[in-house]
This record gives sequence, C-alpha cells and structure tokens, in this order.
Amino acid sequence: MCFVEEDWPTTSEQVGCALQVHTVTDSTNMRAREWAEGAPHPAPHGAIVLADEQTAGRGRLGRAWVSSPGQNLLFTLILRPRPETVARGMLPLATALAIADTINQFLGMPSAEIKWPNDVLIGGRKCAGVLMEAISDKAVLIGIGLNVNEAAFPEALQNRSTSLLLESGQRMDRRALFSGLTTRLQEWIYQSDEHVLASYQARVSGIGDPIELSYGQKTIRGMMSGIHSDGGLILKTDKGENVYYAGDVTLLKPKEN
Repeated sequence: MCFVEEDWPTTSEQVGCALQVHTVTDSTNMRAREWAEGAPHPAPHGAIVLADEQTAGRGRLGRAWVSSPGQNLLFTLILRPRPETVARGMLPLATALAIADTINQFLGMPSAEIKWPNDVLIGGRKCAGVLMEAISDKAVLIGIGLNVNEAAFPEALQNRSTSLLLESGQRMDRRALFSGLTTRLQEWIYQSDEHVLASYQARVSGIGDPIELSYGQKTIRGMMSGIHSDGGLILKTDKGENVYYAGDVTLLKPKEN
C-alpha cells in the first residue's frame, strides 16, 4: 500500500511526474518493479517510489544498505526506453553526475567524488550509492540511497561511510534535496551520450592511476585508462587493455620513484 503522509514534491517534468511514498517497505526497487509491471495501469516513465525506511534495502554487489528510519533519501526511479534519453550504458554515469551535482549544491562546495561506476564519496567515504536493475526491455529501475541526516554508522562502516550531516554539521531538508536531485536527474538523463561520457571522465576518480578491481572471486590490478563509450571501465594491465562492466574499484597509491 502507498502512503502519502508527507508533502513530498512532484514535478511537471518527466522525472518525478508520479510518486509513491511508503512509510516502511522492504525495498523501493521491489515496489518499483511491481508498479512498473502492474496492470492495468503500470507506472509511467519517470515515476518514483520513495520510502522513509527499508527493511531489505540493497546496494550494488548484493550488499545491504544501512539507513536509519526517516533520515535519508531512499528512492527508485522508473525509466521507460526513450530515444531522447541517454543510452542504457550511460544511465549509471548520468545518475552519479546528478547526485554529485546535488551534493555540491547543498554543501556549497565541490566536495563530491565519483567512483566507478556510480558511488559518490566525500573525502573518500561513501555518501551515496546506486543500484540499477533492468526489467527486460520495458523499463530500467534506478535505486538511489543518499545519506542525508545519518548521525552514526555501525562500527564496520564508520571509516567507509559518511552523510551530509556529518560533513556539514547541519541537518538537511530531505524534501529540498529530493527536489534538487530530481531536477538534476532530469537534466543529466536527457543529455547526449557524448556529453555525459566526457563530463563523467573529467570527474571520475582514478583515471591514469593504479586501481584494484574486484569482481566475483577475482581481483585484478592495473591502470584505469578511461571509460568506454558504453560505460565500461577500461583497465590496462601488462597483458593489454580490457573493458569491465561490473566490480568494485579500490584506488591504489601510485608507486614512489
């Protein structure tokens, strides 16, 4: 069931044109999938499912997403294929750029760092993450978690996670952030693929530096030479260059001469 108990903003733009707000749900991606596939009235392009609390929130690579009730932004955007939007491979990049721009706007300084493919960090600690899921060729779900007013993290995450509250010392208005982020998503998702790729390559951390890429049970080290035109990470090793489309990047310190 959908609860609209608070005045969350909708928009006349396509991103955020329809909104479900849940007080508690298991996962906004799960609810968005149900809505996207629902009959006879499936969710329109640009619809959003938002929750104050998730009981089974997920991040990339099957990791749990930790979030205190009512403190952060947890939502999923439903996109239908459109010729005027960026290609599917560019969506993670466009989403990361939108989140980074929103964080910089509300903190009043260029603080946000992007780690491939779509983690957004501040001072090397994760502040936002994205989970993308495709529903065949009918829709793409973009799940976003942004740590806004989280005051403390479990001990295991304290050195790896942060929030806008911890960085600024001030509580933020979640509705204002939501409005700002949906505006930025609208801007970036409707840019050209070439502009998104060039902007992302100029801002993502690690290009030209040594990195470690972990995927499945494997780990490989090399130099991050760039981002492929379809969004993949180009990794150069002594065996040549390869393109990877999944995995977790760790930035390594360059060797001292």
